[in-house]
Amino acid sequence: MRHHARRLHRCLWPPHAEQPDLQCGPRCSAGRTGRAEGPQASRDRHAQQSPPRERVDTFLDLARQARNESLPIRAILAGPAGASERAAIDAAAAELGDTLDYRGPLYDAAKSAFYREVDVFVFATTHGNEAQPLEIFEAKAAGNAVISFDRGCIRKQLDESDLLIPSGGEFVPTALAWLSAMSPEPALETRRKAIQQAYKTRHAKARAAINSLLNFDE
Repeated sequence: MRHHARRLHRCLWPPHAEQPDLQCGPRCSAGRTGRAEGPQASRDRHAQQSPPRERVDTFLDLARQARNESLPIRAILAGPAGASERAAIDAAAAELGDTLDYRGPLYDAAKSAFYREVDVFVFATTHGNEAQPLEIFEAKAAGNAVISFDRGCIRKQLDESDLLIPSGGEFVPTALAWLSAMSPEPALETRRKAIQQAYKTRHAKARAAINSLLNFDE
């Protein structure tokens, strides 16, 4: 499906939130690897979502609407899920079939492979005091585009390759419109490499600034 549909990279939930990650796009995934991570959606692109049951519901709504609009998106969900979240996931899986893939908790190499598989990381958090979620840095390092609400300091983590939805905005329709406009393969691989390079450049500049400030090299 990756070569036919655009994929969205998976989204992970913030470390403090024990929830699954979701993606949507050519591949949509939601999963929480070793830490608490959120939902993601992918159109052969993947995306992720916000707090506990709320994030899961948003991601599942995204996957359902993508199916209703005949968008080539596969949702991949990873990470531990509580009883309420699992019930919602199972119900959605029965409804969506193989377009929703729940993988359970992922760690280490499996977590890294998860990020490499998706194209769009969906982080639909509504938490007003988000700092800079580690999952977003991980997704960007892997070359994933990110879809997120404009909450806390997340704006500082994103750039022109991502979609920042205004706080209080309509997440699902806004995300789907953006995903449907994404270029298909092979442009996705070029996009991934550009995102990875941009992240490496920003990371190097940040480390240089810290070293200069704290005189680590002296």
